[in-house]
Amino acid sequence: MKSAIFNGIRALHVHTALRPPPERLAIYFHELEEHQWPAFAAAIKQLTGSGYRPTDPDTFVASTDGTGHLFVSFDDNYASWHRAMPLLAELGLTATFYVNTLPLAPGFSGETHRGFFDRIAHMGERKALSTSMLREIRARGHTIGCHTHSHLVLATLPRNRWDGEIARSKAMLEDILGEEIAHFSYPYGMRRFFSPALADYCRGLGFRTIATGIPGLQAGGPPARYALHRTRWNLSAPLARNLTDIRIDGRLFERLTGRSAIG
Repeated sequence: MKSAIFNGIRALHVHTALRPPPERLAIYFHELEEHQWPAFAAAIKQLTGSGYRPTDPDTFVASTDGTGHLFVSFDDNYASWHRAMPLLAELGLTATFYVNTLPLAPGFSGETHRGFFDRIAHMGERKALSTSMLREIRARGHTIGCHTHSHLVLATLPRNRWDGEIARSKAMLEDILGEEIAHFSYPYGMRRFFSPALADYCRGLGFRTIATGIPGLQAGGPPARYALHRTRWNLSAPLARNLTDIRIDGRLFERLTGRSAIG
C-alpha cells in the first residue's frame, strides 16, 4: 500500500512537474559492489556524455559559470568503494565520500559491527573500509567528508551528544588523513532528520558545505552551501527512471509534507 502511494505521487509529478535536466546536478550512492559496476558506469557515461563535468563540493556550490557541474558522492562506509577505485579512474570520475567513522574505531566487531550495518540497512557485503583504504581513496584525488560517527538519527539526539557523533568523527578523519575535513552530509538526509540548530552547529565546526539527501530539489536554482540537496541514484532501477527522477520538481510537495515526491 505504501509503495503504491509513493508510486502514485511520483507519477503525478512526472505528468505535472517535470523540468528540463538541471544545470547543476548532485547525485549520491551508497555501496558500489561489483555487480553494480555496469549500471554505475552507464549512469556516469550518460551524464558526462550529456555535458556534465564531475567536480568537488566547493566548486559545485561556488562556481559562477552556470552549467554542467556534476557532484557525485557516496554515504556511509563500505570496503566496496576501495575496490571500485580503478572503475572510477577509468570513468575519469572524482567523487566525494562521506564516511562514518565507527568502523574505523577500535572494537568494530561483533554486535557493534552488526548494529552498524543493520542501521544503514545494508544487506550486501558487510565489510567496511580500513584506515589504509581510506588514505588510498584520498590519495587518488577523491574528497573525504564526514557522515557522523555511528549513523544515528541526529534529530532524536540531545544537543550534548552532537559532539560525540559529529565533532568526534571530524577529528578522527582529520587525524587519519592529516588534513582538514570540510564537508558533511546528514545521515538519513531528509529534512525531518535534521534541524536549523543542527545546521548552525555544523557550520560552527567549520564545515564549508552540508549535504542533504532530499530528492526532487534539483530544479531549485544554484545549490546552497549549507543545504546541498542531492538525489539518490538507484542502481537497481532502469537508467531512464533515474534520468526522469532528476528532472522532477518536488519542491512544493516536500515543503508542504516534508516528504519526497520521488519516494
